[in-house]
Amino acid sequence: MLGKALGRKGLAAIATNASPETILRWYRELVAKKYVGSQQRGQGQPKTAAEIVALVVRMARENTWGYTRLKGALKNLGYKVGRNTIKRILQEHGIDPARTWAANVLGDVHQGTPGRGRRHGLLHR
Repeated sequence: MLGKALGRKGLAAIATNASPETILRWYRELVAKKYVGSQQRGQGQPKTAAEIVALVVRMARENTWGYTRLKGALKNLGYKVGRNTIKRILQEHGIDPARTWAANVLGDVHQGTPGRGRRHGLLHR
């Protein structure tokens, strides 16, 4: 701060509304506030809006989409939601998109079994 650099004599020469001691006290108080640990600070990102959570859960239950596809669908609706946020929301609601996909595409026989899909040529209907 400029007042600290000038010192009491320099401040006395230019200070008109406040004494040099007052200006230096204000500065000390500002510095002390900056380093006080009692200030309440938020914990990371704010919570995801309930509207978005409800939409993600609804879309996941009504479709066989994974995290990335859900992210794209939300983006088309004007919501910017990260893939890992979608993953966390679905995990909190007990929804596993991979199992949902497997149940809808493969039936109950291969539910949740990795590597049993069209990409691997194992699905012949």
